[in-house]
Amino acid sequence: MIPKARYRYMDEHFSAIGRYGRCMMRGSAATQVSIDYYSVEDCLRKLRLASALAPLFALMCDNSPKFEGEPSPHHMMRTQIWRECDPARCGTIPGVLDRDFSLEAYAEYVLRTPAIFYYDENGIEHATKKTFGEVYANRVMTHDDVEHALSLFFNDARCKTYIEIRPADAMPMTFVAAYATLVKGLFYYDGSLDALDELFADVGINAVEQAKTDLMRDGYDAVVYGAPAAELADKLFAIARSSLRQGEAMLLRPLAQLVTMRKTLAMMGKKS
Repeated sequence: MIPKARYRYMDEHFSAIGRYGRCMMRGSAATQVSIDYYSVEDCLRKLRLASALAPLFALMCDNSPKFEGEPSPHHMMRTQIWRECDPARCGTIPGVLDRDFSLEAYAEYVLRTPAIFYYDENGIEHATKKTFGEVYANRVMTHDDVEHALSLFFNDARCKTYIEIRPADAMPMTFVAAYATLVKGLFYYDGSLDALDELFADVGINAVEQAKTDLMRDGYDAVVYGAPAAELADKLFAIARSSLRQGEAMLLRPLAQLVTMRKTLAMMGKKS
């Protein structure tokens, strides 16, 4: 574990809260892709869509063939670790899939969540069980305070001055490039976003959680959001290809080939 006070406070908190808190701090690694937004509306749209796509991204990028020295008991072990870490600040942001979700609602969510630790006016760190709202009840949050608070949330997709998409496992570089290219093709073009809006229009938070459960159990054989998971994965690549330039689309190949085979890196790793 990185020898910083921040991670010591987090380790103490997560180890006390969830079944896999210590595993998250020591035995998980991610591929996190960040995307831009240009307005409040664009931010909320992309945050909603990224949250809906998170279970599918987690399956496509599953690279955890082993857990604690044994074969992983199911697909997407990383998703299971985060699910049993700290539900108050992990998983799907409450309300983010609702059409009337707002940044004000996001702020209220942050403020009602335990802070773990904070910095006082002199920059001194303090562990706490208070919520962010209680910590800052009598002082105005600075820009640094806000950045600190947001950094202590680990949702599938989280908002800073950019949107961070977090569910993918660490992967070999060719697969990282393929995944980043897929995300670009899905989130950087109006036509792609319109297609995603149509495809995931009726997805709510319960459906996302059910999708995670079903994908962990059944992989590409699962039915999620009312459609076969394999079919949805194919559609995501088709949407991305329709927007990307030809040279960019070629970068999709390593991950696209795995999806076509209905395999994951974790599945291939278990066979080796």
